[in-house]
Amino acid sequence: MILACPRGFGQANRKHTEPSRGGCTVLIPDDMLPLQTMASIQISMQQPDQALEWLTKSLDLWFVPTPTDDDPDELVAVEAAAAGEATAESEVDGVAPTGHELPPYELRINCAKLLLELEQYERAIEVLLQLAFEDDQVMQVFYLLGWAYQLDGDLVSAAGSLKRAHELFVQNACDSPDVLAHIKELLAANPEVAGLEDEAMTDS
Repeated sequence: MILACPRGFGQANRKHTEPSRGGCTVLIPDDMLPLQTMASIQISMQQPDQALEWLTKSLDLWFVPTPTDDDPDELVAVEAAAAGEATAESEVDGVAPTGHELPPYELRINCAKLLLELEQYERAIEVLLQLAFEDDQVMQVFYLLGWAYQLDGDLVSAAGSLKRAHELFVQNACDSPDVLAHIKELLAANPEVAGLEDEAMTDS
């Protein structure tokens, strides 16, 4: 028996098949969007393990790991972008190691949201760092990055990202009061925020 595929699982996108837990065959597409959609569906069905399996398959098609200490220049650039600092322009060819084009920016933001829902904080941070590196003017990316850092226990990085999110919210006159309220709530709960403000006063 073949499991029925949701809309978007076109024949052209099917890559291979895998046996499911029920013994039937599941068609696995060679496309990140239906895979990510399946992960979202599994989350809504309260099936986090299955959701993570689908999302991991999606990530495997396009995700480029964050640079490490072996690539110091690129690592500095990514971290600076995450802090909202100006950096030298870096070439981004938009192609993942698999040869697939990188998914649209908004889809990768949604991927980070799913990772947060699945409590995959470190992976979410890596996805969001790359998004910040590509465009350091997107409030939502810094908001999610700060939230992910805070959930992961990195309060210093969380404070920096959340303050950047707040700055961008004000600069861009964003119309998301719930997001602003959550940013303020996270900042208020972060003991490192006062330390950053003291440091800024010292430097000025």
